[in-house]
Amino acid sequence: MIVNSADTSGYLTVNTYSLASVNYSGQVYMILPALSVKTRCSFNVKNFPFDKQMCSINLTSWGQGINRVLYTEDKSLVVDSSEYSEHPLWALNGTDLATFSAADRSPF
Repeated sequence: MIVNSADTSGYLTVNTYSLASVNYSGQVYMILPALSVKTRCSFNVKNFPFDKQMCSINLTSWGQGINRVLYTEDKSLVVDSSEYSEHPLWALNGTDLATFSAADRSPF
């Protein structure tokens, strides 16, 4: 589930043709090659134009515990900014991809 979803359902949907692999220990791996999500972010522009903003996509599983689900990222993939709307007062300087577990940071 996407915690900060801008979509009405908030759920990640997987089409019926997504493949999952099961290894000898029973672990299931599912690779979602093209995942498109809508999120919402709040920005504080109090220090504009000397500010930096960060928008996170917060994923969680309500059906499984933290020891049962592992999210990983592929750093070779880029964040698609093709639908980013340019604005004359600010610029998108870059994007980054990282994974944090609940143990690494405070709850959102």
